[in-house]
Amino acid sequence: IGSAPGYVGYDHSGQLTEAVRQKPYSVVLFDEVEKAHPSITQLLLQILDEGIITDNMGRKINFKNCVVILTGNIGSQFTKGKTSVGFMGANSTGDAGAIREKVMNAVKSQLSLEFINRLDEVVIFNNFTAEDFDKIIDLNLGSLRAKLKEKKIGLSIHKAAKAFLRNEAVKADDGARPIKGLVDTWIINPIALELLKEESGAIKRISAQAKGEKIFIKVVLK
Repeated sequence: IGSAPGYVGYDHSGQLTEAVRQKPYSVVLFDEVEKAHPSITQLLLQILDEGIITDNMGRKINFKNCVVILTGNIGSQFTKGKTSVGFMGANSTGDAGAIREKVMNAVKSQLSLEFINRLDEVVIFNNFTAEDFDKIIDLNLGSLRAKLKEKKIGLSIHKAAKAFLRNEAVKADDGARPIKGLVDTWIINPIALELLKEESGAIKRISAQAKGEKIFIKVVLK
């Protein structure tokens, strides 16, 4: 909302309030809300309750046309392991209701009821399934496929290679975050080295295959 009078930057508008003032029809995302300072929580409460806050310039900023989304990791310890890759999801295990109750108790212990009651909906996400991981791996490979296609080079990722990346991500126990690093380490960087070794015009296809605890890159020349 901007700095208070007497502080550096007072003559500048707040990053949040100015963005909403210029684009009142916006989606506003607050990530990891459980880590917010109590003063920030109070500010959010005012946004959710009244839909209007005053910036450091004294202007009324209208949030009534914004969609406000708050994300957090509260209660994540109760969902870990409940939807392991390759097994049934939480909805089919019969314990989804028990998990939700535990998560909501954790939410109530960290956020005030006054704050929770201002929320339209509390959504609890399941862990990723094997199919989810595969889709995320494909998304991370999208730019590589496009660049190779420009050079008229085909790319095939064998199922075993995807399974290796998926299993390594699951071992890290950090959701989908490790996937980008794994794709860079095992797929993109080795392919870049192969492209440096050979003239790109001489390469017809590149494939990634897994054997044991490694992924091997195979290059087919024209």
